[in-house]
Amino acid sequence: MVTTLGVCEVPLSFGAPITQKLVRPSSSIKFGVESPSPALQMNGHLQTFTGSITLNQDGSAVSHLDMTVQLDSAQLAPDQMLQAIFLQSVIARFKQHVATFRSSSVEQVSGDEYRASGTYTWQNRNRPATLPFRLVRASPEHSELRILMRGALTDSTTPKEITAAAPAASQSSGWARATLLFSRSKIS
Repeated sequence: MVTTLGVCEVPLSFGAPITQKLVRPSSSIKFGVESPSPALQMNGHLQTFTGSITLNQDGSAVSHLDMTVQLDSAQLAPDQMLQAIFLQSVIARFKQHVATFRSSSVEQVSGDEYRASGTYTWQNRNRPATLPFRLVRASPEHSELRILMRGALTDSTTPKEITAAAPAASQSSGWARATLLFSRSKIS
């Protein structure tokens, strides 16, 4: 405590932010592609991904989100062998098989709905990106996020390697659904 000119000044103390790491065995990322070409229609999941979130001092709101996904860990169902061959051949064409998202800000849109703005990096290219998510549960020890994304490929956004391998790719759309559990400590 500091006393100045008879006034008592108490330094403000803010609680430290809480960082939680992604618990891989309790989390999942699923994806699907809808296309006019049956060879491109697929559903699968990603096996390798990591991440962390930072919550405010009481653990009730997210202030930062980082995610890294190994794209070459994509797995398809056994009955999708043709798609699996296509997926592996397309992924093999890329020099980098990792996608990352790092937030620069997180905004609470309403209730449990959030929007993380930041940088998406893939193939050594940084792009501004927004990732909407829902905070299902938050506490200083454990938190759960859910992400649902949908999008369509266009001629201008489809990488040339994919268009060359599958011209119908530019008329396809896809989705990704993630249920992500984060924890301050290991969960057994």
